Amino acid sequence: MEISMEILELSRRVRQDSNIKGRKPVKEMMIYSEAPITDSTIQPILEELNARSIRIIKKEDRPVKITTTVDKSVSAPILKKEIAGFERYVSDEKNLETLLLETEGHNYNGVVLPPESVIFSEIVMDGFMLASSEKGDLTLYLNTEINDDLELEGLSREIIRRLQVMRKELLLEYTDNVKVTYSSDENVKTAINRFKEKIMSEVQAISIEFDGNINGRRWDIDGINIRIKIDKVK
Repeated sequence: MEISMEILELSRRVRQDSNIKGRKPVKEMMIYSEAPITDSTIQPILEELNARSIRIIKKEDRPVKITTTVDKSVSAPILKKEIAGFERYVSDEKNLETLLLETEGHNYNGVVLPPESVIFSEIVMDGFMLASSEKGDLTLYLNTEINDDLELEGLSREIIRRLQVMRKELLLEYTDNVKVTYSSDENVKTAINRFKEKIMSEVQAISIEFDGNINGRRWDIDGINIRIKIDKVK
């Protein structure tokens, strides 16, 4: 359970860094761990992670790009005038695989240089953010792409939260059914129509209807104004 909580904390941190609220669903999360983890590790926190896809990945599947630079303090005294050519060789992407395989030393024009003559760095790919544990043995990668469908799903969850607050304020029992009436813009109408069954199920509503003239409670959801009125079904 400890590693599950650590993954959850990483997800919260990377969402904060990406300015994506926890209630907004995301397209994908990828988890890389040096210690073995399974789907059962993720299961208890699945709902809170709030991602369409959650994958446990191998090291080679991480969304990172490896870059290479020459450590001149090591290479220049050995290569002297040939250092510029070595820099071009190292920066050429087609030589990356060879450089990675040369764990004992890097061969350049018949000269073997120490492994530390080339510095390897990892850069997370565009469209992803990451958060890592203090030890660096656990990393969560977040796909930051938010498409229209994810935006609408996130909006529907915000509406559900407001409706649940209103139910609580009216001291309704869990079994009490309600009728919901609302007034807002086209984005809200689209979100409600697309996720209508989910919303009704979550707030025990027998109907959700649009009425541009209602005098309901006003809410602001990320700059979107919406008025909502709920009536207990007798």
